[in-house]
Amino acid sequence: HGLVPPSMFIPLAESVGLINFLGNWVLKVACMQLIQWDARGIRLQYVAVNVSPQQFRDPRFKDSVSEAIELTGIDPRRLVFEITESLLMHDPAHAKGLLEELTAMGIRFAVDDFGTGYSSLAYLQRFPLAKLKIDRSFVENLLTSRNDQAIVSAVVGLAQTLDLELVAEGVETEEQRTLLTEMGCDHIQGWLVCKALPSEELAQRFETRTLHLHEPA
Repeated sequence: HGLVPPSMFIPLAESVGLINFLGNWVLKVACMQLIQWDARGIRLQYVAVNVSPQQFRDPRFKDSVSEAIELTGIDPRRLVFEITESLLMHDPAHAKGLLEELTAMGIRFAVDDFGTGYSSLAYLQRFPLAKLKIDRSFVENLLTSRNDQAIVSAVVGLAQTLDLELVAEGVETEEQRTLLTEMGCDHIQGWLVCKALPSEELAQRFETRTLHLHEPA
């Protein structure tokens, strides 16, 4: 079938009931990868793992997280789970309890695609969150759209007030990065930094960057 994107295989995995197995496997592999890179001298602050709504609602999810941590020996503070607004609002009471339990373990949570889901912002104070991720739809035309600039500026102010780290998704140009930096965005994600790569190629990129950082001027 060639390259099958997540937009195709994730809904299929959800519909046939395999998303929990897939999600748990991804979590273990991500933790193992971070430990393997540690052994190579590539020390990353954290790894972010997407969590699907079905996976989050699985009664065994917390046990699966604990199992991945025990299996790999990873520090839970180096894990960030990326979740969506709709996941939080489907069952707020359950979400709040589980987030609090996992946060107590040291795990942090980022709201993915922020601004594209629920309009109510009350949940930002209700749940223990660490990061907001500005959706790429607001970044794509940031240089020319005053509406997108206003939205991003508002999200930056919101994040700063609530002491949340901010990540802009889909950044592809230096001009976008410069404007986002001027607006107060903490971090960026997108092809400007790096396209998706196999783990070994990415490790080589990390090692090359580390070498350059330590070369004498």
